[in-house]
Formats: sequence, C-alpha cells, structure tokens
Amino acid sequence: MDEFTSYDALLLRSDGRTPSIVSLLTVSATTDSIYSPISARDYGRIPFPEVHMQYIAQDLPRAWHSQIAPRLRGMSADFASPYIIFYPIVSEDGMPFPVNRTTRHIQGMKFNIEQAWRGNLVVAKFTDFRMNTLTNMSIADYPVVRNYLSSNGPYVT
Repeated sequence: MDEFTSYDALLLRSDGRTPSIVSLLTVSATTDSIYSPISARDYGRIPFPEVHMQYIAQDLPRAWHSQIAPRLRGMSADFASPYIIFYPIVSEDGMPFPVNRTTRHIQGMKFNIEQAWRGNLVVAKFTDFRMNTLTNMSIADYPVVRNYLSSNGPYVT
C-alpha cells in the first residue's frame, strides 16, 4: 500500500470565513491514474483536495481541477516556488458551486461573475520551479496568493 504524506495547504472557504491552514493528503503516484486530474508523471504525488471541498461529487474521478499560479501580474520571472490552486468543477447535485466570497471580496470592483472562483479553494506550494514536489505553506503565503487571485480567475469554470 502506498504511503500517505500530508502537506500544509491554504483553504479559502466559499462562505467567506478567514483563510486557514489545512492538511493536504497525498499519495505516491507511480503511474497516471484516472482518479487524478493532474498527471502523476508531472507531479509525482496525487493530492486529495476534495476532502476540503463541500458539495463535490464523490463518485466521479475528476470532480476537481487545478491551476498553476507561476507568477504575479507584472512579474518578469516565475516564482522560485510556484503555487497550485485546486478548485471543484462537479457538484454532487449538478448545480453550480457557490461563488467563493473570499475571492469575490479580494477582487472587489474587478469581480466578474462569469469568471468567478466557485466553491472551496485549496492552495498548495511547490518546492521549486520544476513543480514535482510539494512543500508546507504557512499563513505568510496568503498575501501572495491573495495578490494572484485579485487578478486571475479559474481556467475552467
């Protein structure tokens, strides 16, 4: 049986509560799995962010998606340790996820309902630019994540 490893990740709840640090469980991935929307070949471990996502479909292998946050707007180089944002895409009842109030507040006047982050977001951090190993986050990473979310929406809505 594969060994589980957990990393500290940032949880942005859709109801607008204060962001917090949670454990993101991962399992070693030796081959690509239909149960992971990200390639094990690229990242080495399969994360389970759905544990922290409310109303996500439990019986589907790809009920969430991920988006890399390589740099902030205006930066000429990528982060030395980029972030990855996990977000739900398939709900258990087929209805759209609620708009994430935290990101709505962050975006302020730039908020666009068609490109809104929905549901709970789980943000993790890579150790380096190769993006093959996760590392623990702290609440000190929140200002950088907040800055990224202020001007970026999800790739898949």
